[in-house]
Amino acid sequence: MFPLDARQDFCSLHTGQQFAVPFDELIIFCTNLDPNALADEAFLRRVRHKVFIGEVSQEQYLEIFRRACEQYGLSFDLNFIQEMVERYYVQGSRPFRACHPRDLIENLIDRARSLGQVPQLAYQALDLACQSYFLKSQGIIDYDKANKARKPKA
Repeated sequence: MFPLDARQDFCSLHTGQQFAVPFDELIIFCTNLDPNALADEAFLRRVRHKVFIGEVSQEQYLEIFRRACEQYGLSFDLNFIQEMVERYYVQGSRPFRACHPRDLIENLIDRARSLGQVPQLAYQALDLACQSYFLKSQGIIDYDKANKARKPKA
């Protein structure tokens, strides 16, 4: 912790000579765990900038998804993105996380490349990415059956 407070560290040469190396740092920890469970107060004091990034709205999620598609050179189709949102978020009461669009697209791209295919944002490819990304409860084989079981009967 001393180098962080002093903004300098010391390097030692094989001859035994030491010299100071000044540095600036910006420490960022990213976690969904309670920071107080990870470190003590003295340590957390030294991390001066703490930013909470919570859930995003559905509109923000769709915009993040559109931008991620643009970044990875995939065509954005709002219709099946909304179908995916209904199936994997709304029906499952899953919160919208800003990292999910990027993760899902990278999953889709990785799968296509491993199969020797050109990555495309197609319904089946996105559905497979979602199934491998989101955890299922133990014993659930099929998302459709699980979702039907969760729906209240009229």
